[in-house]
Amino acid sequence: MSTVTTTSLHVNIPVAEIEPSLPFWEAVGFTVTDSVPVDGPDGSGPLGFAIVSNGSHHFMLQSVASIEDDLEIFGGKDLTASPVLLYLTVEDIDAVANALADYPVVLPRRDTFYGATEIGYFAPDGTQVTFAQFNTQDT
Repeated sequence: MSTVTTTSLHVNIPVAEIEPSLPFWEAVGFTVTDSVPVDGPDGSGPLGFAIVSNGSHHFMLQSVASIEDDLEIFGGKDLTASPVLLYLTVEDIDAVANALADYPVVLPRRDTFYGATEIGYFAPDGTQVTFAQFNTQDT
């Protein structure tokens, strides 16, 4: 039996529309590093696909319309109901709370038994996002 070695893992989040989510991600330091409109690379329509990055960390947002164009097998299914939960480790949880002050908190700030201070939001596309700062002090 051969061993499969992965070289990377990419999360692709299906969303109804990409543009409403971008200010949320930009508020916490992410930028769009690549994108394609629904009507193709030369088009001027709404985005169908975007890679959103912060340093070496990135994920993809893809509109349901674009997914259905690519993969007809998904036609008619509610792809935005995907149970994607993102958990991002950050250096400064206060900076996150300040950057996202205009967005409703869905997981109130809490300290966990495993040493993290967490706070959670729904991105405008419906993705549940938890930010965590881990206590680095030795006890």
